[in-house]
Amino acid sequence: MAGVRDALPATFAEFQAAYPTEQACADYLEKLRWPGEFVCPKCGTSAAPWHLGKPGVLKCSMCRADLSLMADSVMRGSHTELTTWFGGAYILVAQAPTPSVRQFQRKLGIKRYETAYALLQKLRAPMLQPEKERIGGDCSVDIGAVVVTTRWKRPSVQEVCVLGALETSPPGRLRLQAVEERDVVTCVRFAQEHVAPLSAVRTDGWSGYSGMKKSGYVHAVMSDAALLLPKGVSDLQSWLDSSRRGRSVPLPNSLNEYVFRFNGRGRQMASFNRVLGLGAPPLPPAEITSNEAGGA
Repeated sequence: MAGVRDALPATFAEFQAAYPTEQACADYLEKLRWPGEFVCPKCGTSAAPWHLGKPGVLKCSMCRADLSLMADSVMRGSHTELTTWFGGAYILVAQAPTPSVRQFQRKLGIKRYETAYALLQKLRAPMLQPEKERIGGDCSVDIGAVVVTTRWKRPSVQEVCVLGALETSPPGRLRLQAVEERDVVTCVRFAQEHVAPLSAVRTDGWSGYSGMKKSGYVHAVMSDAALLLPKGVSDLQSWLDSSRRGRSVPLPNSLNEYVFRFNGRGRQMASFNRVLGLGAPPLPPAEITSNEAGGA
């Protein structure tokens, strides 16, 4: 059975060699869902399941429940081959910026444009969702702002302020948000949404950060603003230019994808699992279809 890797293969060819068949992909899904011994989520037995003829479908040898390894993932109910899903996830995580639908279609050898489009959108969805967990807590957080140029909202180029929060301790998680103002209310609201309460935060001397201490943060003002956020997002402008070239992509989506990739640096296998919707605990009973012997 294929093991759960710690890192993605360096090239697409190496990835295809590691997961060349439907069964190899199914083995990975099974190992990821049950890294130790198999335990049926319905009856609790640890007896080895039966592997049916179709990769990705198991049957409990005790209660005879059918178990789909694609449940709770973006592949649920799909008729597209697992090798195509896996290849698409690899391309999306390993290649930056996100390829166009046509590039994606050619790389995977998908016949229909509509199929490639749907698959790309499903895989990309986790990248475009804002990170919810608040950062900081045990480590301090730098809060700062960068100004980027964009065509967001208008056909003409305009400057947009982006607030960011970056943990100072490795691996250093990032949060970004475009704002229209950088006043006290906006800066405090940004901190409250993205940084854990009572965290130590560092900012420059901008007046908009004056409400941090009153909001419960341990606030320190740094005289050298250069050591704050801009160093962590030095390539943000070039990323925005390349990710939006020739396409009308909302700025919040581009920022969320940047954050996804930034936070996944050095952990590409975790990003690979996330875009596929993997890493979930064993299937809950609601995802099981009973198929007792002699039944339908």
